Amino acid sequence: MPVLELTELGKTCLLRATLECERRFTGNKTEELTGAPVVYSRRELLVQVLDIRLCGCAHLTPEQRREAMEIFTDAYVTFAATARATRRLSKSSSR
Repeated sequence: MPVLELTELGKTCLLRATLECERRFTGNKTEELTGAPVVYSRRELLVQVLDIRLCGCAHLTPEQRREAMEIFTDAYVTFAATARATRRLSKSSSR
């Protein structure tokens, strides 16, 4: 829904939600919006890729999306290698 079509209450809610986002992700300590860019940690970027509600990561910049996918790929390779090693260990101990 376009912002212009929101009720006054809806506009206030949007402002408060945006301000809370700035507080969480940009360190804004004021009661005013600063428009500062969001800086995610590596872990937060990984979560953006894994969370089904954020499908497509349209809220991320192209650079953030690329970095998030690199982090995801690294995590997946590490997971796969660990799973493979565990499976090998399990098979060798059952013999």
